[in-house]
Amino acid sequence: MTEPRSDTPAPDQNPEGSEKRLARAFGSAMIWNVANNIATNGITLAVFIFLTYKLNATVFGIFALGVIIVDFFNLQARSACIDATVQRRLYSRLEMDSIFWAMMAVTLVVIVICAFFGSWLASANNEPSLSLIMPVLALTLLPIPLSVPPNAMMLRDFDFRGGAIRGIVGALAGGAAALITVFSPFPEWALVAQRGTQVTVQSLILALRVRWWPGLQFSLPIAAGFLKDAGRIFAAQSISSFHLRSIDLIVAFSFGAAAVGLMRIASRFVDILNGTFIAPISSLWVVLLSEKNQAAGNRDLIYRRLSQMSALFAMPIFGGLALVAHDLIAVALSDEYAQSGGILAILCLAGLFSPLTYFRNAAMIAVKRFNLLIAYCLFDFVLISVLANLLAKYSLEAVIFSLVLLEAIRMLLTVPVLLRDMGTKLSGLILAVLPAYIATAVMGGAVWLVDIQMAGWEPLMRLLIKIAVGGFAYAGYLLIFHRDWSMTAIAMLKPSGQKAGAAETAEAVA
Repeated sequence: MTEPRSDTPAPDQNPEGSEKRLARAFGSAMIWNVANNIATNGITLAVFIFLTYKLNATVFGIFALGVIIVDFFNLQARSACIDATVQRRLYSRLEMDSIFWAMMAVTLVVIVICAFFGSWLASANNEPSLSLIMPVLALTLLPIPLSVPPNAMMLRDFDFRGGAIRGIVGALAGGAAALITVFSPFPEWALVAQRGTQVTVQSLILALRVRWWPGLQFSLPIAAGFLKDAGRIFAAQSISSFHLRSIDLIVAFSFGAAAVGLMRIASRFVDILNGTFIAPISSLWVVLLSEKNQAAGNRDLIYRRLSQMSALFAMPIFGGLALVAHDLIAVALSDEYAQSGGILAILCLAGLFSPLTYFRNAAMIAVKRFNLLIAYCLFDFVLISVLANLLAKYSLEAVIFSLVLLEAIRMLLTVPVLLRDMGTKLSGLILAVLPAYIATAVMGGAVWLVDIQMAGWEPLMRLLIKIAVGGFAYAGYLLIFHRDWSMTAIAMLKPSGQKAGAAETAEAVA
């Protein structure tokens, strides 16, 4: 295990050098993360689609309700602890051991809380099985403390290859566990088995990758400082997800567990796309924009380039998926889940705001705007709760549409703050993302023209033709009318110099 470097070079003030390091680091992140997520999400999506034929929507809904609080710690707390470790540079053996034991103590408390929460949730939704599922799901948090120290070290070193290995092997193991369970006498536990196996295997692979296992060393001051910073980040990140959990509960109370299952099935497609193409960009924000590690003069460049790349990927993905949502659901799933098509289209409309809003949390954490971020997140929760409750009297789709309204308001409130913190002009941000938005509009028009000619066609044929026409229209418009913008984006994705670039950037960050 490598000890932290004692020499800390000053951040590079040369814009050209910063651009090259950013491009190489970005290329490294995208190549391995996209490969990881395509393989991982391909595996999990195949298993997920298979399970929809073996399990009904109520089972998915019950599982979705069961992970409401567990996901806070599986996703938000783990991410917060990794960010705190990277920012505090806690890489020595004593520091990593202290992080592990501090997290394990907190995890045990959370497991007990989840057990009590499961009984309340079962009673509130008249689903007795939740009182059993919640404690078992909570036990899947036990491997998380083992994953945080090595994950932070791999992020520091830009070891995205290790992350790819972890994701693919974990997905294979989790998928195998789900398939074995669904053919057992207890098929309703397949989703729980998948979650537990995947998390455990991934944590073990991370520890093996950096050759670190927790020892008996412990420092109370290190643990206390780590938990203080991680707690602040977790508070901001977890509050930011309250609005999604609020939607789950409002849908459950208004339309039942099956409706939650339909929504979760639709959101699964969106989550896979976010994880494959958008999350790799998000993973770079804290490291590259940290006040300690990055010169303020370079933030403008980083902000514009990361926004440009997120627009390049997000706009055709979410715009295109919205255009083919009904056909995709018809082809991939049984008729029981047809309503998920409309839900998926609405979720994708919200995704069109992601180049401007998705990275708000990561950017504010990087520049340590914790109090403002918490205030924004609380506002998100209150606003979505009001909107969703008002729209619940109309339909399930109307409740989901409240997310589109929320994203529009978030854009208006948070973009000015990010522009000021990054030292970026509004015109610079517009020039970075506008070509992708225009190209998406062109794509939508082209797909609409062919769609009206295919009334009554088979869903599979409609889906394939729409994908081909949409992809050609999007790429063709950019290459013809925004060639320089496109070439800049393509240069960011080149694998040449990837290894050197990652090492160079890691050295600058260290």
